[in-house]
Amino acid sequence: MMEKSGDAPTLASAAMQAAFNLANAAGAYLGGLAIAAGFRQTSPNLVGAALVASGFAVAAAAWAADRAASTVVQTAEAATDRRLTAGARTD
Repeated sequence: MMEKSGDAPTLASAAMQAAFNLANAAGAYLGGLAIAAGFRQTSPNLVGAALVASGFAVAAAAWAADRAASTVVQTAEAATDRRLTAGARTD
């Protein structure tokens, strides 16, 4: 995450901490809702598993988007290099 933050590593660090705190509070709240809804005392485990699965899905989507973006940048850089090399040739 810090590698992707560019010129604002402090902001990225604060955002990560805020997201962690929000997720911690949301997990406790949703687990409490499951118990309050009349499910068994082990139902927060299932809520936690669902939250973990959704977190993995978000992480996979972010990884795929980052990989696709870096591929586009690398392709554009390669095309620029080929044009510069072709322009520098003198036969």
